[in-house]
Amino acid sequence: MRIKKILLTLLCLSSLAFAKDAEPIGELKKLADQGNADAGFYLAMAYLGGEGLKQDTKQAIRIFQTSAEKGHPISEFMMGKAYYNGWGVRKNYAEAARWFRRSAEKGMPPAQYWFGICLHNGLGVKKNDAEAAKWFLKSAKQSYPPAQRNLGLCYVDGMGVKKNAAIGIKGFKKAAENGLPDGMFFLAFHYATGWGVKKNDAEAAKWYGKAAISGLPDGQYYIGRCYQQGTGVKKDAIEAYGYYSLAASKNEDAQKALVTLSKEMTKQQIAEGQKRYQSLKSQIKPEPQNDSAYDFKFFRKLLS
Repeated sequence: MRIKKILLTLLCLSSLAFAKDAEPIGELKKLADQGNADAGFYLAMAYLGGEGLKQDTKQAIRIFQTSAEKGHPISEFMMGKAYYNGWGVRKNYAEAARWFRRSAEKGMPPAQYWFGICLHNGLGVKKNDAEAAKWFLKSAKQSYPPAQRNLGLCYVDGMGVKKNAAIGIKGFKKAAENGLPDGMFFLAFHYATGWGVKKNDAEAAKWYGKAAISGLPDGQYYIGRCYQQGTGVKKDAIEAYGYYSLAASKNEDAQKALVTLSKEMTKQQIAEGQKRYQSLKSQIKPEPQNDSAYDFKFFRKLLS
């Protein structure tokens, strides 16, 4: 309980940053010096984030390793990430895979996912899609969204498992329901094309819309198309203009579509479209757009 109280003092719920408060940092150092692996992990996170003390990635990795060698599963995972990304150590996929596996075997969902990534891509281990799929499944069963998506991809493409688009779509749906933007996008795409599921333009538009509001540019472009064409939703040039405008800075197709659509609109419609863009922009509730962000989202939930 003492460790958790210190952690709650340090942990900012909006990110894995640590409060600038010397007292809890001092307590962590004391406990870490006494060999407490949990305290070592939290102290390493403080060094990694550079909050409460001077940022020192190499020192963070040294402390992570000490805790990891005592069998601390999150520290083992962080060692995997360090070697995978080259944080404070030379990039080494074999070491990354070794640490991911140690953490994965203790049931840590992000580690199970990343060990699956190593197996799928042949990074530090022999490429083995069947084994990768098994680890994605272990992680997906613990509701880890990137693993749910990747398990879906395995079944849709037949990577390491027998091809079965219907099962794959279930993975995309679980990932989507757990807030993963590209899970929403893949689900929408399958409803739009009828690949592995009954074609349903309204469902496709719904999930493209959710992906759009989650901040995914591809989702913003495709829901814009739905509104421009009246596919699954009522045709609405102003809505289309608003969504294309959201995506335009990051999606070349949206830029082109916006230019074409603007030529078909009156000045008043364009003005309304610009207002709609501002309104939509204020509604965006961005979800993490990369898998690593979900590691820390998972740890915030685990440690809160």
